[in-house]
Amino acid sequence: MPKRSTEPFDDTAKAFYLDLFHQWGIGILAAAVFQAVGASAASVPAADPVLFDSDLASDTAWTLRLDGGPARAIKVPGGGWNSDQQSPPIQVMKDVKDYVLYERKITVALVQPEQAVKLRFGAVAHGCEVFLDGKLVGDHAGPQVPFEMDLTDFVTPGKEQTLQVKAYHRRHYLLPGQSTTAEVAVGWDYPDGSDDASRKEANTWCGWHGQSKVGYGIVRSIRLVGLPAVHVEDVFVRPSVANKQLTCDVWLQNSTDKDRKLTLRARLSSWNQRDWQYPAIPSVEVTARARSTVKTTIGPIAWELGRESYWWPNIPFHEDYVAQLHLLNLEISEGSRSWQKQPERFGFVEHAEGPFYYTVNGVRVTGFSDATAEGQASFYDSYSSPAWLPPTRPGTGAPESWRRYMRVGINMNRLHCSPPTETMMEAADEVGFMLVPEAPIWGNGLSRYDPQYTPQTYHDMGRACRNHPCVARYSLSNEVRDWPSQWPSAIDDMREVDTIHPLVYELHGLGHGKVEEPKSGGHAWIMEHYTNINEKVGEGKGIRGQGENFWATDKMGDFAVGARVLRMNDWCYLSSWSWINFWPNFLQGMSHDLHAWKVNDHADRADGVDGWGSPLVKFVQQSLNPYLLQDHGVLNNNPGAPRGHEQGQAEWPYQAPVCAAGRPVVRSIEVFNDGLSGNKLTLAWSTHWDRPDGPIAVAGKEVLCEIEPGFHSTQRIEFTASAPGQDGRRLYLVMECRKDGKTVFREENEYLTVVDHLTPSAATFLGVDDKTRGNWRARYGTDGYELEVKETKLPGYAKLQWKNGDLWTYEKATDDVRALEYFANPPTGKDRIAAGRYAQELVFDLNVGETPRRMSLYHLDYDEKSRRQQVTIADALTSETLDQREIGDFSQGRYQTWKIQGNIRVTIRCLAGDNATISGIFLDPPGKPE
Repeated sequence: MPKRSTEPFDDTAKAFYLDLFHQWGIGILAAAVFQAVGASAASVPAADPVLFDSDLASDTAWTLRLDGGPARAIKVPGGGWNSDQQSPPIQVMKDVKDYVLYERKITVALVQPEQAVKLRFGAVAHGCEVFLDGKLVGDHAGPQVPFEMDLTDFVTPGKEQTLQVKAYHRRHYLLPGQSTTAEVAVGWDYPDGSDDASRKEANTWCGWHGQSKVGYGIVRSIRLVGLPAVHVEDVFVRPSVANKQLTCDVWLQNSTDKDRKLTLRARLSSWNQRDWQYPAIPSVEVTARARSTVKTTIGPIAWELGRESYWWPNIPFHEDYVAQLHLLNLEISEGSRSWQKQPERFGFVEHAEGPFYYTVNGVRVTGFSDATAEGQASFYDSYSSPAWLPPTRPGTGAPESWRRYMRVGINMNRLHCSPPTETMMEAADEVGFMLVPEAPIWGNGLSRYDPQYTPQTYHDMGRACRNHPCVARYSLSNEVRDWPSQWPSAIDDMREVDTIHPLVYELHGLGHGKVEEPKSGGHAWIMEHYTNINEKVGEGKGIRGQGENFWATDKMGDFAVGARVLRMNDWCYLSSWSWINFWPNFLQGMSHDLHAWKVNDHADRADGVDGWGSPLVKFVQQSLNPYLLQDHGVLNNNPGAPRGHEQGQAEWPYQAPVCAAGRPVVRSIEVFNDGLSGNKLTLAWSTHWDRPDGPIAVAGKEVLCEIEPGFHSTQRIEFTASAPGQDGRRLYLVMECRKDGKTVFREENEYLTVVDHLTPSAATFLGVDDKTRGNWRARYGTDGYELEVKETKLPGYAKLQWKNGDLWTYEKATDDVRALEYFANPPTGKDRIAAGRYAQELVFDLNVGETPRRMSLYHLDYDEKSRRQQVTIADALTSETLDQREIGDFSQGRYQTWKIQGNIRVTIRCLAGDNATISGIFLDPPGKPE
C-alpha cells in the first residue's frame, strides 16, 4: 500500500480507505494504522514495523530563508520552493544564489527506552545538509532520489527541537570554471522565469528555458519515523522464475551500545488473501555488533506455486485486474523479546533479456511507453499532482493514472530523468503496470560522471526500486552525449545494489549495441533516440528499442503508425516524448492551459473535453492492441500518420491497394499474439462491398494459428475479386482475431479498390554508376529531371508526386564535383548545388505510362553521416514489390538505374545514419546508358 499521510481523515475518507485495506488484504492491520492517523507521533506496539510515523509535510509549519535572508512562509513539499504553488513565487535563477534554509520545530516522543529515529526524504534537489538544534546530522547530494538521515544520536525525546534543511541550488555543485556542468547529478532542468537574469543564465545551456519546471529543495515527502533500536534496515527480495526459488537479503541494524544475538524468522503470506501453500522458511541466527548493521541471507527457498502465483503485467488490459503480490513477514527477536515485525511486499517475477527482446517470467513482452518528465508538469511539478498521489476515492490517484495509460495500450513508463515515488510504484505493482526508473542524469551539458556523487545516485535509486515487481529495468542516464570512459562505471554502481534487473542507457547519437563493464561482467543495452524503426531487427542484432522519436509536437498519429511498423520489425520498445504532450489533460489534475509545452492544438483533447472518443485515440488503441492484425501491403502503402490528425481525425489507410476483377488477390496478414499466455489464435475474415457491414463478396474462412506468446506470424488470405459493377468500387477486408472463442481484435477499416482492368507496372534494375558523380548532364536526364531544391523539368508523360520529405541545402553554389550541376547563366564556376530531400522514409509515386522508360536516382551522403538506405520499388496501385536494393557508402555520389513502366511507388528507407536522402531523379528513353 502507498504510505498514507498522517493528516486527519474525515469519516467518508476513512471508510473508503478501510474498505480498500480489506479488499487489498490488510484488513487486520487497518485498525492499527488508523490509530496513528491524525497524531504527530502516535505509538504502536513495539514489535510492529515502526513506533511512530509522522508526516512533516505542512503548509504552515515551515519557514524558508533565501541565502541567509529573512524568513518567509513556505509549503513543504509544495512542489519545491520554486513551484507555482508557493506564494509569493520564488524564481529559480534570480532569487537564489546558492542555498535555501528550511526550518521547523519537531518533538520526538519517547515510545520505548531503546529506539531509533530516522528522517526519511522522498527527494531534495540538488543536495542538502540536515541540522538538529544547529548540529550537523549529515549531508546528501543527488536530486529526485529518496534517502534518510539517522537522528538517533541528536534527538532529545520530549523536547521541542529545531530541524533545519539547508538545500543547495544546482550552482553549488558546478565544476570549477563551468557555468553548466555540475559534479552532482542533474536531471531534467529547463529553468523557469522570465526575468533577464534567468534568461541569461539559462541560455548558456538551454534554449528551452521557461518551458518546464523541476522542483528545487524538498520536492517530495519528508517523514519522521521511530523504530525499535534493533530493526530491519533494508531488504532485497530476489525471485527467480527460471530457477523456481526465492532468496532474500536482509540488513539488520543494531542502534544499541551492546552486541545482540538475534533470531530472524520469516514467513510467507498472501497480500491478495489467496490460500497458497507456501514453503516453510528456516530461521536464521545473527550476531549484530553494537551500533552496526549486519547483512544476512534467507534461502534460496523452493517456489513451486506455479505461474498463477507470479506477478504479471496487465496485458491485455482488464479494468478489474489485481496483480498477485505476497508478503515476506520478518520478525527479529532476542530470546523471548520480539524487537520488530516487518512485512515486505513483493511480487514473484523475473524481468530478463532474451536474444533480441525482453521477457517477463520467460515470456517475450514488447514495451509501449511514455517518457514522463517531472518538469513537463509545470504547476504540478515533482509529481505532486493528484494523478501521482494515493487515491481519495475510486477512479483517482496513481492507480487510476496507470489504468488510463493501459486503456490506451501503453504498458510501461520511463520516468524521464527521475525515479518514481513510492506511491507510484506501489500503485503500479497492484494494477500490473511496468516502470523504467531512470537516474536523474541528463547529459545535455549538465551532468558528468563524478566518482564522489554519481554512485550514490544509483545506489539510492536501486534501494528504493528493487523490491517492486513493476520495475522492468533501469535506465542509467538520458542522452549523455559526451561519452567519457567513466560512464560504463554506472553499470557497476547499479549492480552493487541490484543484480537482477536489466540495464539500459537512453542515449542520443551513439547508435545502438551493448555496453559492457569488464570489472563486474555487467552490461547495458543502448536504447536509441530518433532512429529508424523501419530497420528489421531480430536474431543477431541484439536488443533494439527507441526511447524517443514522436517528440514534443502533437504526433499521436505518428506514434500509432510507428508502433505498427516497430512491431512488424521486432523492435522491443517504443516510447513517445511524451504522451502528456500529446494529451495534456490526460491525467487527473493536469490541463492544457497549465501544461508547460504548448504544442497540442487538438480540440478533441482540450480542457473540458473527454478525449477518449477521439478517432485518433481509438486508432492508437487499435495499433497497440496485443492481438493486432496488420495487412503488410496496407502498412507499406500508408507509412505516414492518419490524415486529418491535425483535427483529431484518423483516416487510415488513406491509400488503398488496387486489384482487378477476376484476378487472384493475395494478402499477407501479420497476426500478433502479444498476450502473455496461450498460443492458439484464429484469424477469421470476409470481404464486403462499399462498407464494413455491406453486402458480402467473399464469405472467407477461419485460419488457425499457433503462435507463442509475445511472437507473431504471417498468414495468407487468398480470394478472387468479383466484378465490381462500377469501376473503383471499395471492397472491405474485415478481419477478426479470436482467442478461446472470443473476439479479441477486429479490423474493419482496411479496403481494396476493385477495377475492371489493371495495367501492370514493372521495374527492372539496370545497375549503378559511381563515376559520373555530379556531372549528370551528358549522361542522364535527356527526357527530364528533378534536382532537389533547385528545379524540376519533367516530360509530359511523367507524373511525379512526393508523399513526404523535407528539403535541405548544404551549399547552394559550390564547385564540389559531388554536387549536381545546374544551368547557370552566365556560368560562375560554382554552378553546382549540394542539396537533397530527406526523411526517415522518403516516398514518391511516379507514373510514366505504358511505355518503358529509364529512371535514375542520385544518392549523395554529402555530410558523410555513414548513411545506408533501402530503395523499394512497388506497384503504386497493388503494393506489389517489384524490386528492392540496399545502398551504402555513397558519400562520393552514386546513381541507381531501373527500366520502369506504369505507376510505381519508390520508397527510400533509412537503415543507418541520420536519415534517408535523395538529391536527384532523372528520366531517359529506354535502353542502356551510353
